[in-house]
Amino acid sequence: MDDRKFQVFISTSGPEMAPEYSILCQTLVTMGYFAWGLQQRCEDTEHFARRQIDECDYFVVLISQSYGDLSSSHLSYMQLEYIYAMARQKPVVAFIDMSDACLAIDAQYKRDERQPLPVFRHLIQHDLTCVFPYYGLDDLESKVRARMPEMDIYYPAQGWVRSANTRALHDEIQQLKHRIKQFERRQALQTGLVSQFTSVQLTDIFDLEYHVNAYKNESDRYQKIKCSKRIVWLDLVKILGQCFIQPQAEEQFEQCLNYYLTQMVWNEHYLFDAKITGISDIEVHVKSLYTIKIQMKQNEWIIPIGRDHRYKLIWQVTSETQALLKKEQEARQ
Repeated sequence: MDDRKFQVFISTSGPEMAPEYSILCQTLVTMGYFAWGLQQRCEDTEHFARRQIDECDYFVVLISQSYGDLSSSHLSYMQLEYIYAMARQKPVVAFIDMSDACLAIDAQYKRDERQPLPVFRHLIQHDLTCVFPYYGLDDLESKVRARMPEMDIYYPAQGWVRSANTRALHDEIQQLKHRIKQFERRQALQTGLVSQFTSVQLTDIFDLEYHVNAYKNESDRYQKIKCSKRIVWLDLVKILGQCFIQPQAEEQFEQCLNYYLTQMVWNEHYLFDAKITGISDIEVHVKSLYTIKIQMKQNEWIIPIGRDHRYKLIWQVTSETQALLKKEQEARQ
């Protein structure tokens, strides 16, 4: 086990959730996380909360029977923090109280969609992947212990290590790991072994999987469906290459692919089902996103070149890829 510690921002409705907040903090600290959050909020603390969210590795929202204090925008500070975390593309985990009283609140959503707490609980349960119900304080502690370690697997973060020279050492280690992988790949080819991610050619076809919310018969209800788009790797390099001509943060992979999928799916949504009247929230599947990053790095089309002030990876196209893109552009002209 490494010495990294991850920073977790906890968002709750306010002081009325002090017992749950205390259990969550204590559990995370014993697991090796840095946990913080704000229980007393006002307009003056909003900037401080956003700065903490910027610096955190994971965002945890804890929802029960209260919507919390309202801001000047008529949204609770808890929901504003959630919206900001999603905008900053932070991995979001939700622990949602499913006691009888809370189930009654969820039932209100079907009767009146104007009540803010039922709407927010419905939004969390349908828009997030990592949503975990709990039934009491003891169950909350066990759910946190069981689920939080999974976040480092599905949403790897840099974390924090106590060392003055961590950055330089980490970059050197990454370079050595890259050289080792190249050597192991050559050895595998010589011995006939096939690695988990075999090298691909620019002309190979890739099934780009994504999710889309589909609306039918002009209803407010939607169905989340999984789709795929067959695309050659050369086209993926063209799409992403334009985004990474200049050094960009790793989050740009997802943003660029989602923008491409949105433009493509918007014109082809009727192909899924003739009854579909609208679509929204097109998102690349995390497995496809991870595979694309691996192949871009493994084939040295787009590679990490360093880190920004937040210690996040910065990626850029290689000179060979730039030459390829220029050649393709000249060929089209």
